[in-house]
Amino acid sequence: MKTVPLIVTDTVNNSYQCYKVMADEDMTEVDVIAAIKKVITEFCETEAGQLLGYK
Repeated sequence: MKTVPLIVTDTVNNSYQCYKVMADEDMTEVDVIAAIKKVITEFCETEAGQLLGYK
């Protein structure tokens, strides 16, 4: 199991959040995309995401 960093950049406030996506060597492309989607969804539900109008 490897941890892949996913950086979400807030260009309006010139800041970023770093999330970790767990990636297994036998994951398919679809699995990786689903994991990234989950992290982005979680970000959109945070206070920062809501302030940016993502929810």
